[in-house]
Amino acid sequence: MPFSLGYAPRVSMNARCLLPINLLLAVSLTPRSGLTNTQTSSLTPAAISAGIEHACVLLEGGAALCWGRNDEGQLGDGTKSNQTRPQRVLGLEGARALSLGTTHSCALMADGTVRCFGANSSGQLGDGSFEPRDGPVSVSGLSRVTQVSAGHQFSCALNEDAKVFCWGYNGFGQLGDRSKINRNTPVEVRGLSKIVEIGAGGGHVCVRNGEGIVYCWGRNDWGQLGDGHMGKRALRTRPGPVAGLLDATSLAVGFGQACGGFADGTAVCWGGGDQGQLGNGRAENAKLPQEAKVLPAASQLALSGGHVCALSDGAVFCAGGNKRGQLGLGRAGAAVRRPKKTPSVVGAKQVAVGGEFTCVLTRSNSVHCFGDNRYGQLGDGTTEMRSKPGPVRFGARPEN
Repeated sequence: MPFSLGYAPRVSMNARCLLPINLLLAVSLTPRSGLTNTQTSSLTPAAISAGIEHACVLLEGGAALCWGRNDEGQLGDGTKSNQTRPQRVLGLEGARALSLGTTHSCALMADGTVRCFGANSSGQLGDGSFEPRDGPVSVSGLSRVTQVSAGHQFSCALNEDAKVFCWGYNGFGQLGDRSKINRNTPVEVRGLSKIVEIGAGGGHVCVRNGEGIVYCWGRNDWGQLGDGHMGKRALRTRPGPVAGLLDATSLAVGFGQACGGFADGTAVCWGGGDQGQLGNGRAENAKLPQEAKVLPAASQLALSGGHVCALSDGAVFCAGGNKRGQLGLGRAGAAVRRPKKTPSVVGAKQVAVGGEFTCVLTRSNSVHCFGDNRYGQLGDGTTEMRSKPGPVRFGARPEN
């Protein structure tokens, strides 16, 4: 998914940590004149998050800047205009983590509540309505939340009692309430205990408990539930275990796939793999976990629907679809089955994967994005596709 796919401190649906890493960066981004909408008390980025066609940076102090597609208000800047440079999310202070879905975004707040903004046709904002919002609104009835994950037209949260709640679109049973009825307020997923990590994808959800067992439910067209079944009729409306997966220490969830990571940096993946995005060197779907043997031992793994990126010793390795240059290889074209190192990325701290674009947060305190840019999701002030990493432009937009 391209999604908020697993949990990492201050990280969205899209980047997932396989080993703990420090995401607290020190960077000075000096606003220029005319930057009223992006002025914040702190401009130090803590994490980068990517949705299908938009991206956000969480800042130290809890504010956020977003850019890219905004037709549903998913940037939270009070408009529905696409933005090619970062814009402040209005009224959002004290956020601890962000997760971006297809056309909506959610923030976990310091007080344990959740606020969401953007599209709401299926109730994915959880405020009891079906009205889109171009600024953050509170999710009804949630408190003491520790994680949030936004998927395709639905969202999920984990609270301090290790309980999972989901809301929004439920056509594939992804809310886990044993129905296919959309919900505009959270419902509890029954049959789970000791959950420590969650991830929402395109139409499925996976969670990990403290014993390293992973459970999934929802859509299963490409085997993304990892239970040995595949097809439109193989969906599940309640949680079921991923076959043979034990001792997982982390979780990453994409649009139609998922991966479980282990303490040594290795991983297994399952689900949609037609472009080589499962990291096993093949271009085929997998209904059972497969060793991601061609991926390097990684401190972080990020999944989208069509490509995967791994962070290893400050370098980024990507595989899968490359139609819009989202692998950062300097060219766009055919899918790549075996991960290749993104040449010009040095000292990477975090990687976030969007629909057909990728963003990297570096130790040198900069954010670089590459790939599709039709809606300004690379944040460079243009809408031109780029197959090599380029900096996100934090500053005033050029005058017309």
